Amino acid sequence: MSCCSMLFGTCNTHGPCSCSSDTSTMHGGSLRADDFFPDPYDAVLKTGRWRRLRVLGSGGLAVVYLAEDMKGSLGKVALKVLRSQAQPVHAFELHREAFWSLTRLHCRQHVRYDPLRAKLFVKYLEDHTGFDRQGALESFEEHRRRHEAEDFDWTEIRSFATRPYVVMEYLPGQVLWDILSQRLKTSPITSEERQAILIQVAKACLYLQEHQLIHRDLRPCNLQLCRRGRQCQVKLMDLGVMIAVGASRVQRREDCRSSQTPLAPPPLAAEPALRASCSLAVRVFGAQRSPKEGYDWLPPEV
Repeated sequence: MSCCSMLFGTCNTHGPCSCSSDTSTMHGGSLRADDFFPDPYDAVLKTGRWRRLRVLGSGGLAVVYLAEDMKGSLGKVALKVLRSQAQPVHAFELHREAFWSLTRLHCRQHVRYDPLRAKLFVKYLEDHTGFDRQGALESFEEHRRRHEAEDFDWTEIRSFATRPYVVMEYLPGQVLWDILSQRLKTSPITSEERQAILIQVAKACLYLQEHQLIHRDLRPCNLQLCRRGRQCQVKLMDLGVMIAVGASRVQRREDCRSSQTPLAPPPLAAEPALRASCSLAVRVFGAQRSPKEGYDWLPPEV
């Protein structure tokens, strides 16, 4: 299950799944006595970093706040903070979600970085899950694969010194599903906007393909419509269930491209180890789904 779905409850066609947008109906949930706001800014003592503005959403395992960076230059951001009952595997999924953005899609040093297409995805700005420090001595790929291994013992992970959280860009606008389902009193999507949305989503998928990644949860509740009209802009959210394509699949695609007799490239598919894995870090749904359904594509309406 995706980080957003896991943290806020399964996202289906009856509800939104955004995590950094300003949607008043989002996720339902309410704050609890043990809810934690990280590094709060004190206007008198001039200590702390984040000034809490309001709650954007809450659920079983996390709360998302709108905050303002009082010590840096980030301005208004969304903080996704785990609740006390969240386990280390949840923190790792939050970490992995952030690092797909930090090390791939929005990383200027990456060979496949494209500034225009990177803007089609919600941008993660900082990772404060604790796993960012644990992985400092190894690459993100090595770090990810070690924790995704089926025999990884999650009981070895000790509690973190502070509550894990990530910092994301704050997205104005509305979740596409809320507009399509008429949950919000707003004007319907125009034919011009539909065309713009489809083109941008297609470009986002091509960008993922170049990075050899599978999103696995592409649907209206994970699309934020930031602007409407002639300057219609959409952003793809929730990278929590995204996985990398197996190396053998990547090589086969390259062979097809370089062949003198062009062949249809094989479809992108999950790494074989993930497809057969029961790892808590990559498992998405229960045993009622086949490996293909569970590890390459979800949910069924996709």
